[in-house]
Amino acid sequence: MNSTDPKLAELRETISHFRAISCRMKHENVVQVIPSIDLVSEGEEIVIPPQFERVGFCPQDFRARQTACGHTMARYTLKEALEMLKEVEGEIDRREGTTQQRETIAGWLEEWHRIDGEIGQLDHRKGEVEKARAKFDEKMFDEGSVIWEEVERELADISDHHQQCVVRLNMMQETILESLDKVLQRERSA
Repeated sequence: MNSTDPKLAELRETISHFRAISCRMKHENVVQVIPSIDLVSEGEEIVIPPQFERVGFCPQDFRARQTACGHTMARYTLKEALEMLKEVEGEIDRREGTTQQRETIAGWLEEWHRIDGEIGQLDHRKGEVEKARAKFDEKMFDEGSVIWEEVERELADISDHHQQCVVRLNMMQETILESLDKVLQRERSA
């Protein structure tokens, strides 16, 4: 690949609008939409359990820029930039007889794969825990029960882990932008 490829400048512009935000994976939240109802009909008490639904995805235009979302393609744009940088930096390393730049980018690609996998797992885990919490709510467990506390601890753990992914993604994005700037600057100087 020629480093003068206009795709690098396009990627740089696109990525500059991305953000990794700690949304706590709200799209997986399950909320009560109809409370429990106690009815008395002909002397018989009938209890209609509460009804729940997922909050749902954030708007598409937000997800398109949110690299920490479990349902975004923005993260794949970061990967594309890393792959292009690895190739460009590899050409430079070959000319200079080194491997430093290419190895640095390869390390970031490995980190990208780790983060992507972690976010996918966290997304799935959050959905399962939220469904469990809704089932507990449906059975009207007390918020002080041991089961409720375990669910809340699990949700806090998921949120903390997601926050760590956010920090790592923001660092990665900064590194990608700096690397793209260097490559584009070399182009202008050549």
